Amino acid sequence: MNLKDWIISNKGQFVCIHGTVIRDNQGNCHYTERVVFPTLDFPSDHAVVAATLAEVMNAQCLFH
Repeated sequence: MNLKDWIISNKGQFVCIHGTVIRDNQGNCHYTERVVFPTLDFPSDHAVVAATLAEVMNAQCLFH
């Protein structure tokens, strides 16, 4: 919900490769809703957000 937990780019610059987005607030590539953090196991104050992006000019070859 916080803006610091988003990936932001210019509109039309990148596309996200389907199935590559992860959120992690456990330290093991899993996200649990309604968990207050930091915790002893996950000492960060915000979640990890990751995705594989492709530049738009190269993206069409990835989807054919």
